[in-house]
Amino acid sequence: SMYRADYKRGGFAMVAVNDPDGDRTAGLIKRYGLYLASVPFVSTALEVTSPMFAVDGGILLNGYALYVASKFDKERTNANARKVFLTSLWYLPC
Repeated sequence: SMYRADYKRGGFAMVAVNDPDGDRTAGLIKRYGLYLASVPFVSTALEVTSPMFAVDGGILLNGYALYVASKFDKERTNANARKVFLTSLWYLPC
């Protein structure tokens, strides 16, 4: 993890502190990415949103997020970790 030592030194109980090889962290990223990717499809199926939300949010944005997560799982570099972080910012409200 990019900031594993900083988290540990600061006493923050982050997953990365106790995950030296990154397996658990990568698994959590992929699992929660899949959960988030399902939201546009479920909300469209329940007629809460329009089908365009499934296309824009589900296929395009979440598809890219899952791609970035998969890339991090295969190659755990600081650059890939940074991409996961920056991609996760899409979920924050403006």
